[in-house]
Amino acid sequence: MDSYSRETIFHLPGVFEKGHIYMKLLDLYDNHKEYFRDNVKIGSIYGTPLGAIWNGGRMLYGATTWGELHGCKEFMEEHNIPVRFTFTNCLIENQHLYDTYCNNILDIFNNGKNEVICNSPILEKYIRRKYGNSYKYISSTTKRITDKTLQQNEINKNYYLTVLDYDFNSDMEFLQNLQHKEKCELLCNPVCQPKCPRREMHYKNISDCQLKCNPHGVFACPDDRKTFYDAQTTPNFISNFKIEKLTEMGFKNFKLEGRTAVDSDLINILTYYLIKDKYQEEVRKQLKQ
Repeated sequence: MDSYSRETIFHLPGVFEKGHIYMKLLDLYDNHKEYFRDNVKIGSIYGTPLGAIWNGGRMLYGATTWGELHGCKEFMEEHNIPVRFTFTNCLIENQHLYDTYCNNILDIFNNGKNEVICNSPILEKYIRRKYGNSYKYISSTTKRITDKTLQQNEINKNYYLTVLDYDFNSDMEFLQNLQHKEKCELLCNPVCQPKCPRREMHYKNISDCQLKCNPHGVFACPDDRKTFYDAQTTPNFISNFKIEKLTEMGFKNFKLEGRTAVDSDLINILTYYLIKDKYQEEVRKQLKQ
């Protein structure tokens, strides 16, 4: 399957965490369109600079320098692809809103093109008040909205896109009946077990550890070690063939997980969804160099 019949927009993981891979991928995207499946578009690359306390979803420890931040901004502007910040820490309180590092990050990237993924109402309100429409706002799957009515209500809100809870991925009847599919984003390759009872607790644990700069406090989850191959065995996996069915329904935005995956696994994810079959081995080699 070397093409999608309709425009298919992918939102990719690890703009800061995996920048060394995207330096090569975006060069291919600009200069070797023949490698990519027909009708593929890269809609954004998401992630968070290391050490930002507003980060959520995955624990990121360390620090990204000002030089690296400006370099990333210039690189993404050169390729005309938005940066999407995973500012989804669910435990933000008022005192965290004025964190110098996080505010400076949004100041640097405030070019009218970039995006913020939202979870915490207090943080979302603060960013919207400070930056207005300079950023696009995305409702996060980390909100863990599993009620069908509440999920539709979330889509109806003032968000550019809403990332659906991936436990809906296998409910084709629900997806078919959703309104405003153009405002939905589907997570294609979740490694978490379906209906995981610990997922919400895990997000809170990561949020707490991010605020405390404590990477050793994140509880061990067996799903964290799963690979793209493992993800393909779950009912929530969205294959290329399923993407065809979903785009026929009216969906066009698809999110790929993997910002903290090992490089080889992320490369497998990117090539599976983005690259024509006959070029996949060649692209893998180039991305691994």
